Amino acid sequence: MRNLVTLILAVPVALGACAPRPIINPSSEATPQETSSEFLAERPGGLVPQRQQGLPLHFVPGRGSPSGKSCFLDARHPPDDRESILESSDEVIEYFRSLPPETQKNGMWIVTTHPRAYSAREKELFEAVRRACVKDNIILFVCRGSELPDGWLKGILFSLEDSDAIYEAQRAVTRGWELFRKRDLEGALSQFDEATTTAPGFAPAHFGKAYVYSVQGKLEMAISQYRISIKGDPTHSNSYNNLGLALLYTNKPEEAFSNLQKALEIDSRNGDAHVNMALYYFMQGNYASSWRHIHTAQALKAKVNPGFIRDLRSKMPEPTEAPDKSLNRTDDIAPTG
Repeated sequence: MRNLVTLILAVPVALGACAPRPIINPSSEATPQETSSEFLAERPGGLVPQRQQGLPLHFVPGRGSPSGKSCFLDARHPPDDRESILESSDEVIEYFRSLPPETQKNGMWIVTTHPRAYSAREKELFEAVRRACVKDNIILFVCRGSELPDGWLKGILFSLEDSDAIYEAQRAVTRGWELFRKRDLEGALSQFDEATTTAPGFAPAHFGKAYVYSVQGKLEMAISQYRISIKGDPTHSNSYNNLGLALLYTNKPEEAFSNLQKALEIDSRNGDAHVNMALYYFMQGNYASSWRHIHTAQALKAKVNPGFIRDLRSKMPEPTEAPDKSLNRTDDIAPTG
């Protein structure tokens, strides 16, 4: 998805006097597929996990389990394979950690049934596994069986107890991006509002609201919504990136820097975050660092405003060295004084 940096086309011509005023590009495009899926696809380092290469588990209630107890079954093995029947959160985590590194890199994928099928104790077992994955930084995706194949959500966004509301909210979010693509901002905002009412704190819905507010130039409202989105999903790089840019345009450079840095810490290949970090350094008068991030952004095929390049060249000739090939630098230090 194109994020806020491609919507705000202000060219920093004379930054010495004040921060540039956001100018909105009404022709910016975003597809519902892109905007809805980025909360699923984005992981540290730009990795897009694949279910086929991860650990597929079925969370089976006691009445449907081979052992008569609720358990997690490795879908790659027969249901009566005792070694793949996992009855506690510790067993699930231990089993996952015993798998090859390539499997672990692609995460854990859990299919559940309707929440009414589970007892209170079984719901707590699921929550224990979810919390353990968050605590141990294990990539986790969850989908209710009735929502397959496209209903996968990050584990951090999923609640077994509230899954009806979450899926209803997700459908509203998808409708919101469809309206946004048609440039119906008020209609999009209405759908995102509906989603936050249905599932308060649902990060994709608050991100959508923030995005629309950004396009409308309501940056303080956008900032508030990006903060809520980050609270709901602190692993989403573009929430930090867009928040950082909005803070930059509202004259809060120190906080902007910390959010842009966090965006790159989560995903060092986030090209738009490199563009925004370049803008930050330009506004600070650190043109060498600005060029470094521009070169990295260009290597990542991110969109860079030609006017910004011209302004940067007017301050400092473009260095000839190649960008950092590792693309993994997150060691930026905020200027002091």
